[in-house]
Amino acid sequence: MKAVLVTMIMAASVSSLSATPSYEIVPVPGLGGDSSILVDVNELGQAVGDGLDINGVSRPILFYNGVTTDLGTLRNDNSGTGSARAINNLGQIVGSAASDNGTSGFLYTSGFLYYAGSMIDLPGIGQNKLLRPRDINDSGVVTGTQYPDFHWVNYQNGVTTLIDSYWVIGEHINNQGSMLGSDTYFPYAYYQGQGYEPPGVSTYVDLEFRYITITEDNLLVGSYQNNRIVCGNSGCFGPTLFGLVYSLATQTYVLVRGFSEIDDRNIHGWMVGNGFCCNRVILQTKSEGAYQTGPQHLLTELVDLSAYTTVSIRKMNARGDLVGQGLKLNGVWEALYLRLIVPEPNLIVDPFSSGNDVDPEASGSLAIAVLSETVDNELVFDATTIDADSLKLGYGKAPNVATPWVADFNSDGNDDVLYAFSRTSAGIACDDTELPLIGRTNDNLPFEAIGSINTINCDGGCHP
Repeated sequence: MKAVLVTMIMAASVSSLSATPSYEIVPVPGLGGDSSILVDVNELGQAVGDGLDINGVSRPILFYNGVTTDLGTLRNDNSGTGSARAINNLGQIVGSAASDNGTSGFLYTSGFLYYAGSMIDLPGIGQNKLLRPRDINDSGVVTGTQYPDFHWVNYQNGVTTLIDSYWVIGEHINNQGSMLGSDTYFPYAYYQGQGYEPPGVSTYVDLEFRYITITEDNLLVGSYQNNRIVCGNSGCFGPTLFGLVYSLATQTYVLVRGFSEIDDRNIHGWMVGNGFCCNRVILQTKSEGAYQTGPQHLLTELVDLSAYTTVSIRKMNARGDLVGQGLKLNGVWEALYLRLIVPEPNLIVDPFSSGNDVDPEASGSLAIAVLSETVDNELVFDATTIDADSLKLGYGKAPNVATPWVADFNSDGNDDVLYAFSRTSAGIACDDTELPLIGRTNDNLPFEAIGSINTINCDGGCHP
């Protein structure tokens, strides 16, 4: 048995060593032209958008693991233009592409899920109708607009259904089926099967509510503008701009200071958008309380963007990765993928045993120790700052089921923390050699760890 000195049981409550995130630029190869953009990214890090090829033709693209793939078009000869608009966590992509009958919507199932990707034409309702998709959720429900009559429609499993027939553009759908759309002036939302108008442009056009997207926790985010001009002895002031968060559940909104608009908000409460001053990109890494307050950072302080004169961020995934485009000094718009740099602490699998053997079929819990780390005698990762409720083990994402135990598991003088997880819920399979663990600190910053394992007792079959 490994010698372990357990000092006490405690809940993690200490602030992490650094509450400031950092990013790295991941190069996105182009298609040979002088412009590209990424507009969406999923939890796997797959990003989609469009880019000009060597002939200056816009093509739909998928970027993943350093490779940019031209998705092609619906034409038999694969010619013409196209653009990808959204990707779900299954790797299904929606967008618009040239077809032999004009320009049509497409649903592209990428080679990430299948050996060879295939593209199908999405039908409208009736003859000579085109569906232009804008978003897709993990159930494969596509939302978009039918042309030329501007009807809001959804598509799933070969069937297109009408959502609204009043010149409304269907824009976004989340995994709960809540949706956001808009016409020229007013937004439309669908929540729990009911449609209604959240605040839009006021009667006197002095207040403007602009919604950019819908989040997984049924929030609309965007911008609020008060166009009133107030004059006094010191001069005139206005209009005023704020970031906007609107709850579909409570039908109330909050104005977030520091932002002039919020472009996206992930499930962990991180928000990204333009700052009130100077069109700067702002990242907020917590959203707490009635006023959604939290630490705000200039993006230029988190990553070196000196190669660009302008940066636009379009989407952020749950991990915190950002996609968009940047205008380079030579005048070229370039697709931008900013990957969040996260701590990667070491793990000890089952520290009370003589090795790292794991039986996938065994019942009960599996102990995992997360180790603190020092570099040059400086603590760079403090395991006692982990939020135990955020932990997910294995590909099954098993939650922690025990009170954290603090001990020095590797005898380096630092406090480490022990957790326990259901073996079967973790989704461990025979021949697995690694066991991933993800989580977040009390400052809402993510970390990713991998422990080495040796699966045993697999002769009679394995799980899952």
